[in-house]
Amino acid sequence: MKFIQADAVFPIVSNPIINGIIGFDSDGTIQEIIDPATTSVLPSNVEQKKGFICPGFINTHCHLELSHLKGKFEQKKGLINFIDQMRTNKSGDDILEAIALANDEMFQNGIVAVADISNNESTLNEKLHSKIYYHTFIELFDVVPGRTSKVLEAGKALYDQFAKGMLSASLVPHAPYTVTADLFEALSSIYFEKNFLSSIHNQETPDEDRMFQSQSGSVFDFLFSVNIEIEKRNNQSASSIDYTLSHLKNFEKLLLVHNTFTSEEQIKAAQLSVKNLYWCFCPNANLYIEDRLPSISIFTKSDCKITLGTDSYASNHSLSILDELKTIAFHFPELSLHELLKWATFNGAEFLGIERKFGSFENGKKPGIVLIENVDSMNMKLKTDSKSRRIDV
Repeated sequence: MKFIQADAVFPIVSNPIINGIIGFDSDGTIQEIIDPATTSVLPSNVEQKKGFICPGFINTHCHLELSHLKGKFEQKKGLINFIDQMRTNKSGDDILEAIALANDEMFQNGIVAVADISNNESTLNEKLHSKIYYHTFIELFDVVPGRTSKVLEAGKALYDQFAKGMLSASLVPHAPYTVTADLFEALSSIYFEKNFLSSIHNQETPDEDRMFQSQSGSVFDFLFSVNIEIEKRNNQSASSIDYTLSHLKNFEKLLLVHNTFTSEEQIKAAQLSVKNLYWCFCPNANLYIEDRLPSISIFTKSDCKITLGTDSYASNHSLSILDELKTIAFHFPELSLHELLKWATFNGAEFLGIERKFGSFENGKKPGIVLIENVDSMNMKLKTDSKSRRIDV
C-alpha cells in the first residue's frame, strides 16, 4: 500500500485533516485515511506533498465538441453575440485533435468525470477510450413548433450511437428559449419511461426572462430574426425558469446550468417544487460571455445542491475545475474551501449517480487523487497561482 501526506487532506464527507495521510492500493482504491493528531502509530513509508489533497474533480458542464474554438470568440459581448458567433462559425479540420487534447488536459489536472453536452458524434471515439468517466447529454433544439418528431428522431439516433458503446447518455433540452412546449412534453414522456438525468442552460441573460414575460428583448429578437415562425409561440411565463419547470417533468435529477440571473425568489420556488434539483455554476464562462457572475450567496442561503462546470473552450481559457474554484473564492471569500471542494467533487458525483466510486475519500472507493499546489496552508485558502494535478497511483 502507498501512503501520501499533505498539508491538508480533504475527505469531503468529513472535515479537512491537517497533515492528513491517505493510504491506497495499486489501483487507487482508498484503504486508509489517517489523522496524525489522533493516531500514535503512523506508517513509515509516507510520501510527503506540499499542498492540499482532495478527490478527483467532477465537471458537470462541458462542451467537449467545441474544443477547437479556443480563443476564437469575442469576450464580454453578451449571450446573443456569443450565440451568433456560434451559429456562423465554420468548423475546421482540427476538431478531433482538439477534442483529444482537451480530454487529456482535463485528465491531467484532476478531472475524473464529466457531464458533457453533445450535438453530434464527434466526441464518441474519444469517450470510448478515455480514462475519464463521461455522461453525455444529447442536446435537442426545437425553436419552431411542428418539428418535435423530427428533432426527437435525430436525438434518439445519436443517443443510440453512444449507448452501443456502453456510454452513459440521456436526451436533454438545450435552453428554455430554444425548446417548444411540445418538445418538453415529449422529453417528459421519455423520462417517465427511461428515468433519465436531465440538464438545461438557465437564465444566462436578463433578456431570457423578458422573452417569456412579454415576447420581447434581445433573445426573442434574435430568434425571430433567424426564423419568423418563433412569433407563433404562445409561452408567456413569469420567467424562463418558470417555463422550464412547468413543462419539464419525470426526470431522475435536473441540473440547471449557469443561473447567472436567477433571483432568490425563483431559487426558493424551484427548491420547493422540484425534487433532486442541482445548480451548476460555470463562473469563468459567465465572465467570458456576460461579464457577470451569479449571486452565489443566495444559492448557499437556500441550501442548494451546487456543482461546477467549465463550459467549453468557446467560452473559457481553460478546462480546469480548480480555475473555476479560484474565481469563486476570489469573488466570494466568505465561502470555505471545504464547501467549494464539495461542490467540485461529491455533489457532482451524486448528481451523476457515481458517488459510490467518486467524490470523496472513503475506504473502498476509487475517486482519483488530486494535489493542489501553491496554496495558503495557514489559512486553508487557494491562491491565484494555485495549480491542480492528478497523482498517479
